[in-house]
Amino acid sequence: VLYDVFYNKVKLNDTFDNNIINHNCIKEEDISFIRRETSGVIEKIDEIDFIINQFSKVKINKLNKDILIILRLALYEILYMDKVPDYAILNEYVNMTKHSKSSKLSGYVNAVLRNILRDEKLINKYKNDSKNEKIVKNCYFRIYNNHEDHVLDELNSKSIRYRWSRKNKLKNR
Repeated sequence: VLYDVFYNKVKLNDTFDNNIINHNCIKEEDISFIRRETSGVIEKIDEIDFIINQFSKVKINKLNKDILIILRLALYEILYMDKVPDYAILNEYVNMTKHSKSSKLSGYVNAVLRNILRDEKLINKYKNDSKNEKIVKNCYFRIYNNHEDHVLDELNSKSIRYRWSRKNKLKNR
């Protein structure tokens, strides 16, 4: 899916429908996971590529396309998803590399991901930011959908910035 989006310039929904949804053997929860991960990589591509460039001796414009996609997926899971432990993500993506056309580069993928995981400040920064982002998104959702005044009061008391919409007007409080 990501190869089509980045290198064949196919729209995400089109390639997702062709590659994932049309295969009846994939479970519904797996489809939602794949959709969340692929759209997340696309959304956070600048941050992910910046980090890869910091920890890789080979810059992203010179990297093998398959390896770059594997690194992007792994890094997105490490930084922005918290259901799977980091060591399992590392192991899974190294094994994925071993079974790809670029199997000789599995040591490289292992080295880059391990170096990223060793930088605890970086990992904690992104994990904490993504937790805060989830809380804020949840607040947006509740305000937008319910227009609950007690939620607005609670947010005001905690000095949290947010935006809400009522009658198509955006306001900052």
